[in-house]
Amino acid sequence: MVPVVLLVALSVLAFARYLSISHGRTFHFDEWYWVLLRNDFSRSTLLQNHNGHLSIIPGFIYVVLFRTVGLSRYSIYLSLAFLTHIAVSWALFVIFLKRFGSAVGILIAASTLFLGSGAQNYLWAFQIGFMLSVFGYLLGRIAIDSDEERKGLLLAALIVSLGSSGIGIPATAALALEAILRRWRIRDLWPFFVTGALYLVWYATYGRSDADGKYAHLIPKYARDSAAAVVAGIFDFTLDWGYLVLGILCGLLIFQIFRARGMTPGAAGAFLFLALFWSLTCLSRAQFWDVGAGRYVYAAFIPYLMLISEFVPRTSRKHLATGAAFLVPIGVIASWSRMDSEALFYRLWGQSVSAELLALELHRESAPWDYFPDKVRAPNIYSEAYFAATDELGSSPAARTAALPKLMREARLEFDRVSLELGDIKTTVQQRDDSTCDGVMTGSDRMRLRLRPGVQYLNAVTNDVVIGFKRFGNSRSETGQVTIPHGSSVRIEVRSDELTRPWVVVQVNTGGGLCRSLNQS
Repeated sequence: MVPVVLLVALSVLAFARYLSISHGRTFHFDEWYWVLLRNDFSRSTLLQNHNGHLSIIPGFIYVVLFRTVGLSRYSIYLSLAFLTHIAVSWALFVIFLKRFGSAVGILIAASTLFLGSGAQNYLWAFQIGFMLSVFGYLLGRIAIDSDEERKGLLLAALIVSLGSSGIGIPATAALALEAILRRWRIRDLWPFFVTGALYLVWYATYGRSDADGKYAHLIPKYARDSAAAVVAGIFDFTLDWGYLVLGILCGLLIFQIFRARGMTPGAAGAFLFLALFWSLTCLSRAQFWDVGAGRYVYAAFIPYLMLISEFVPRTSRKHLATGAAFLVPIGVIASWSRMDSEALFYRLWGQSVSAELLALELHRESAPWDYFPDKVRAPNIYSEAYFAATDELGSSPAARTAALPKLMREARLEFDRVSLELGDIKTTVQQRDDSTCDGVMTGSDRMRLRLRPGVQYLNAVTNDVVIGFKRFGNSRSETGQVTIPHGSSVRIEVRSDELTRPWVVVQVNTGGGLCRSLNQS
């Protein structure tokens, strides 16, 4: 009972930690494709592949949330991802509890809960697909290792794993190999035949492979680098240190294999999982060579643990617990900052996109139908599709106007950029015989450089003057800069909207004199 209470406490602590560093978030990258184009319960929405993956389970979950929670409360989506990650940790606890006792089980679960190098996975809600596939693999291990007949549990595990992401392929292969090496009868393998047949039917109709054979020769190097990245990630080492630790681990594993005269079924299955996962990832993603990406480290970390555990004698519980009690806290502390940096990245992107969408919504009537507010962070979003989706779902992921001043500096700057691109300020440089000014202004004269809705003129009275504009950003936007030649004026038309904060003129260059014309006609 005590180990369970302790793990519950660790899980609550972990959940609170994830939530505390994930405020102000909205949908991220791939998720926008589902928000805009796959937000209903149609067959194509649920069965169409996503980057080659069968994603029917995470897709169904997302559509349910779209239709119930809406688009404004992303924290609900994140909470579901956090709980899935916690479920993975609990499944590991169950496996290691049976093999090595409660102390080791708690420590392994804790190392997973606070795995900073895998934070990309559990801090991004859509990665629920990867995590569910891994959870299905662990559930399958529990079913196979059970003393009782648990074919129903195994079938459920395979469905969850295969139906959530492409990781289900190496996971299913690993479980099948383990069952075969345990000398299961053919008729007992029916869960594999059923799920395999269903997957092949899906693949023949909707599947797509991104694997490219031209990368096949890179598989050994990719697998080596990926294996080193997992080891390095646990303790936040550089990849060079990862190679060193990997070499030591490989030496110990080879020694144990010769000593035991072979692999256990569980070890063979875990090894196959890793080999297939890295091979398939290399064939489809070698051009990016992102071996240290958190989603790949996370997916490999679990079978890594399974493989290593198979070579540790069960009689060494005390020594293993002592070693884990020493290494796990070191790993958690070392990778703690990785979790923070990953969360900061997601918050920055999320707040930037939500600010851009607020600007887009404020210009709904005038925005071009094919306007893309951010082709880097959210390349799937353009005006027509965005407004169609938000109207259909009856909610908006955009930032609230009241929250705009509190967003991160970069996000506020992006709001200004989109507002300027959509015509908040229109400028026309023209020759005007106008020497009537309310005094020469400098860039530090903020009050007199504020713009009001409507038309006004600014004169360049000494030298050429380059101006920019800012509203919520701490600095001027690169968009909308204007050069006013000496002796000329710029006509500035400011759009009126519901926001109370005015636009401000910022003089870019030095040495030029600028004044607001008293003659505004």
